Amino acid sequence: MEWTSPELIVALFFLVGLLLLARFRRQLRAVDRGSYAYIAAGMSLLSMVALAQVYHKAGALDELGILADARFYHLMVTIAVLGGISALVYGVSSWLPLHREQLEYSESRLSRHSFLKRVVQLAAVERRFRTLLTTTAEYMCQHFSVTQASVFLVSRRTLRTYMIGSGTDSPDADALKDITFDTETLKDGLQRLRGSDTGLLTHVPEGLRQPTAILPVVAKGRIVSLILLWAEQPLEPEEKAHLRLACDMVGDHLSSEVDRSYVRMYRRQAQVAEDAASSIAVTSPLKDNVAAAFGAVREHMSAEYFSLILTEGAECRQRITVGENETVLNELGSSNRETAMLVNLAQEVTEPTILDEHDLQRLSTAEGLLAGSGMKSMLLLPLHENGTLTAAVIFATRHARAYARRHCVVASGLLPVMGRLVQQEHHEHQARVLSTRTDRLSALAQKIASGQPQSEVLEHTARMLLDEVGTSVVRISTFDTTSAFIQSQALAMRRADGTTAPSDGFIILSVCPLHEQVRDTGRPILINQENSDNRLSDIEASQVFGGTVKGALLVPVRSNDHVTAVISLAEQRTWKRRQYRSSDIQFVSIVAGLLTSAMPESGSRRRSVESVLQNLEMDNNGRSRVKSSLTGILGSVEMLRSDRTMNPDKVDRYLGIIDKATRRLQECVLPVE
Repeated sequence: MEWTSPELIVALFFLVGLLLLARFRRQLRAVDRGSYAYIAAGMSLLSMVALAQVYHKAGALDELGILADARFYHLMVTIAVLGGISALVYGVSSWLPLHREQLEYSESRLSRHSFLKRVVQLAAVERRFRTLLTTTAEYMCQHFSVTQASVFLVSRRTLRTYMIGSGTDSPDADALKDITFDTETLKDGLQRLRGSDTGLLTHVPEGLRQPTAILPVVAKGRIVSLILLWAEQPLEPEEKAHLRLACDMVGDHLSSEVDRSYVRMYRRQAQVAEDAASSIAVTSPLKDNVAAAFGAVREHMSAEYFSLILTEGAECRQRITVGENETVLNELGSSNRETAMLVNLAQEVTEPTILDEHDLQRLSTAEGLLAGSGMKSMLLLPLHENGTLTAAVIFATRHARAYARRHCVVASGLLPVMGRLVQQEHHEHQARVLSTRTDRLSALAQKIASGQPQSEVLEHTARMLLDEVGTSVVRISTFDTTSAFIQSQALAMRRADGTTAPSDGFIILSVCPLHEQVRDTGRPILINQENSDNRLSDIEASQVFGGTVKGALLVPVRSNDHVTAVISLAEQRTWKRRQYRSSDIQFVSIVAGLLTSAMPESGSRRRSVESVLQNLEMDNNGRSRVKSSLTGILGSVEMLRSDRTMNPDKVDRYLGIIDKATRRLQECVLPVE
C-alpha cells in the first residue's frame, strides 16, 4: 500500500476541522445551532471522501467487492463531495451578518404575529375587562423589548385614572400610582394623544423614568384605559403599530361586550319593572307599596338602604325609608340637612347619579339616616314630571364603588312604578289640601258672618294663611284715606324680626311702590326678588316684611270697586326652593274676596292722620305741608335704622331733615292750638 502526500494532507485538514468543531461544540451551538449542524455534516462528508481517496490510492479498497468497481466508486465520491460542499456552504453562509439580521427579523415578525394571535385568543375567552388589560400588558413585555408595562383605568364619571395592574413586577409599583394625566386631553379624544404620546402626562413621580409610549384603549369612542410602556430603547414604528393594533382589538372586543351587556341590562330592567309592578296593590298605603317594590328590586341589585323622597318645589313633603331589616320609616316634611342636600342634588341632575364614599360623608349628618351606618355607595334616581322634580329614589350600600352604569340602567326599571305611586299620592295629597282649605274658608266665612271684631278676623286670617300657604310672613294692611300711609291690621311671622313695622303700625305708602301699584290697578302681583324687574325695594321689604325677602305675593281686597286693603305674603327661602303656586294665589284671592265683607265701605272711616287734619281746620296747603313733613321724618328714621354703620355726614344730613320737618309741623300746629 503506497501513501500519497496530497490526499493525506487533504484528509488531515478535514479531520482537524472536525476536531475543532467537536471541541467548541457547545459555544457554536449556542450561537446558531442550525448552522453548526450543517457545517458539521459537510465537514464529515468531505473528511470521509478525503480518507476514501487515501485508501483508494493505496489500493486498500480493491478487495471490497462493489467498491472495486471504478464507476460506482467515482459516483459515490461525486455525490458525497457535492453533498458535503452544499452543507458546508449553507452552514457557513448562515454565519454571515446579513443572514443573521434577516433571521432575527423573521423571528421578530413571528413573535409579533404570535403576540396578536395570543391577544385575539385571550379576548375570545376572557370577559373580565381588567384581567384582559393586565394580561395584554404581560404579553407586551414577553414579545417586545418592553421592560415594564402598567395599566390605568379611566373613570367615565370623574375622568380620573386608577392603576389596576402592571405587566411585570416592578419596585416602582407604589410610585406608578402617583402618575397623573391631563383630563382635558381625555375629554378631547385621540387627536392630541396620537400626536404626542407623553403629552398626556401632567405629573411623573421623582425617580421614575418617563414612559416610552402611552397606548390608549378606546371603546365606543371613549378612552377607557391607558397602557404605559417602559423600554430601554425607543420602539420601532412597526412595533408601535402592532401594539396599537392590539389595543384596538381589545377596545373592539370591549365595545362588543358593552353591546351584549346592555342587552342583558335592559332585559333585567324590564324584569325589575315587571316584578315591582306585580308586587304593589292599588288599595295599599304608599309606604307598604314602596316596601314591596323595593323587596322585588333587591333581588336584582345589592342595597341595604332604600328611600323615596316626595318633593314639593324644593322641599321634602314626605320621605319613606326601608332599612336593611325591612323596617319602614315614614316621615312627613323631613327637613334635616341630609334630605335637603339630596333634594337639591336631585333638582340639578336629570339622569341617575352615582355618589361615592366621599359624597356620602358630606351628606351624612348627626340626624341623617346615613350617619354611622357605614354606607359607602349611593345611587340617586330623580323622577320628573313635565320638567318638575316630583320625587327622588335612592339606593345605598356599605360596599365601596358598588354601583356602576349597569346598575343605573337596571334601577331605572323601577321609575315607572314609582312614578305611578307618586302620581297617585300627589292626587290624594291635592284632594286633602283642597278639603282642608275648603273647611278653613268655611270657618272664616262663619267667623265674618258672626259679626266678630275686624281685628280678630284679620289676625285669624293672617295666621291661617301663614299655616296653609306655608310662607314666612303674612301681613294684612288697609290703605289710609289720605293715600299717604298703609295701616297694618294683622301680622303673622315664622320668626320675629325687630326691624319690621308692628302689626298695628303705619307704613309710608311712598316707600312702597308695589303696594301702591296694587292699590291703583287692583290686580295681584307675584314678585321674584331674584329677577331684575318688578322687585321690592329694600325699604319696602324691610318695612312690610322685615329682613331679606326672596319672593312675595300681593293680593288686593276690594270694596265697592275700590281697593281698601292688601294681603302681603313674603317668602324668605330662595325662589328655587319655594315658589307660590297657582293654587296658592287662587286660595289667597278667595280669602281676599271673603274679607271684602269684613272691610268698611270706602269713605265711612277716617284714619288718625285725617282726623288730626280735620280738627286743625287747615286749608289744602297746610295739609300738604303736614303730610310732606311726616313723610320726611319717617323716611329719615327708616334710613337711619336700616344702615347702622352710616358715616357721620349722612347721619347729620338725615337728622337735619328730621329737625326741619319737626319745625314745619310746629309752625302748622302751634298757632292752631
